[in-house]
Amino acid sequence: MQEITETAFFDIMIAVLVLADTACLIIQQEWQSEDGTLDDAQLWLRGTSAAIITTFGVEFLARCIAQIGRGYSWMLVIDGIVVIGSFVEVFWTAFAPSSSPDLLWIRPLRGLRLLRAIRNAVSSCLRRSSAASIALAGLARCAKPMLLALVLTSIVFMLSSVIVTLQVPGLLDEIETDEVKIKVLDKFGTVFDATATLMGAIAGSNDLGYLCIELFAESGHERLQIALFLGTVLFFVLLMGLSLAGIICGVLATQLIIIKGDAEIDGGSVSFRRNKLIVGSLDKAFRAAGHGPADNIDWNDIRSTLAVPLDDTAVADTEKVKEELNELLVAKPGEGAAGGPEHDDATKELSLDAWQERVEQMGEEELDDSEIEELSKYRCSLHDKGVTMEVLKSAYHEMALFGPVCVEDFILSVFKHASNVKTLPILAFNHQQNKVYSRLLLNGQVVDDGLREVQTRIGALQALLPDMIQEAEATSKDLSELVALEDRLEKKKEALRALIAEKEQEQGPTQIPTEELVQAQHDGVALDEMLKDLEQQVAQMEGHGASCATAAPEASEDVAAVVNSLADEMVEHVWQLLLQELQHAERGVAGKTSHL
Repeated sequence: MQEITETAFFDIMIAVLVLADTACLIIQQEWQSEDGTLDDAQLWLRGTSAAIITTFGVEFLARCIAQIGRGYSWMLVIDGIVVIGSFVEVFWTAFAPSSSPDLLWIRPLRGLRLLRAIRNAVSSCLRRSSAASIALAGLARCAKPMLLALVLTSIVFMLSSVIVTLQVPGLLDEIETDEVKIKVLDKFGTVFDATATLMGAIAGSNDLGYLCIELFAESGHERLQIALFLGTVLFFVLLMGLSLAGIICGVLATQLIIIKGDAEIDGGSVSFRRNKLIVGSLDKAFRAAGHGPADNIDWNDIRSTLAVPLDDTAVADTEKVKEELNELLVAKPGEGAAGGPEHDDATKELSLDAWQERVEQMGEEELDDSEIEELSKYRCSLHDKGVTMEVLKSAYHEMALFGPVCVEDFILSVFKHASNVKTLPILAFNHQQNKVYSRLLLNGQVVDDGLREVQTRIGALQALLPDMIQEAEATSKDLSELVALEDRLEKKKEALRALIAEKEQEQGPTQIPTEELVQAQHDGVALDEMLKDLEQQVAQMEGHGASCATAAPEASEDVAAVVNSLADEMVEHVWQLLLQELQHAERGVAGKTSHL
């Protein structure tokens, strides 16, 4: 029964019968007599209605039989109530025609069949058209945003009604006819009446149009209030109509776009799962046969792993089957498999033109009638997943053109031929190009990581460069100060020597005591050593200027402190000697002068 009740012809037939039954019901309601008497036309209508009801009874029994074992159906229960009520009406009017007017409460049940026809039409349309399903889903998802849009539109309607209502008093002063005034007050007397009038005009009511025509007849050159009122009403009606239509169409179009995108994403997910299942099934089948991903295989291995003979008698003659299948191959991969390394080297040494010729040959290779006939004797174990023997043969032949075929290469080639994802550019490449492409991506990633590390280090150096420049400037300043200090000490040393020489010339060398002369020589030697130490410090700082520039600020501060302390000691010692000489010179004590 399911083969009959679930066909398109059956649905169309039931829809036609529902329309015919509804037409008969309407005619009976309009033409029935009050006393229950029947004329020829009513007899024909009643006979037609009885035949249609009987047909619905047979259809209901067929649907009940088809529903056995499929669970409960509330639509079938409603159809049963309608069919039983219809039969009650038919038998009641047959035995008591005069009581036909008393059955008015049963006849409306037959109108419920219209709901069934609508439901069947909608379900059939949705089942056979994906666009209709998307449109219905879009309408369902528009409920919430459409409700918000209607709330905003109603607020704007209320504001427009307030503006129109405020113009009514001035409008009534310019209207002369009392009948028109009453109509204006009925339509725009309150804010709610004005809102209902505007919404009715947008919905298609003609009442506002007739009122505007009467107001236009009352208008003139001196009645500007009527013209302003008419313009305001027409403007708000046009504006709100366009806004409401735009909001509805915009929300619906947005939801349709979103639903269509979701449907495409779902379709892509289904395709991805199917393709993943193909690769996983192939890998599982070869692993169960004892072939690893890197093992080389030939057509016999593929046949023994994936091919299932359709004729059981062909299994006995295994050697003959192998020979027949091997003859189908244009390229003989068995010979290349025997000399694997040599074949690989020869393949690597092919020129670009030779590779292009092989790729073109691979694309132009097709199965002839004899090959198809031989392959038709077998069926792939993954046939339910879209993998056929023709796909296996084409994939193996494509990879055999480039040398020995390993399991991994063969699985990828089968995936390229059997996959329903045809928009991915990577599937247009053969396996050798895919490997080169993956290596390029890997090397590019390594180079990119190196560049990022170099950029990081350059950024760190740039961040340290201002500090290094400041340290170099501070070191240069310290060196200039040390050179100036050395020059001052040299000048003071020369001045002291000139002063000592002058004193010796004035007093004579014989007047100088031996102890003072020894002390003076000792002080001179100490002063020379201090000057030499200072010169060495300056030379060291000039020779290591670069290292001082990168050194820490604490190191430069320590060197400056040592040099300053040494200079302060030398200056203090020299000034003490000068002070002693000046004191002896003032007292005029002979034999107490210094002979530095």
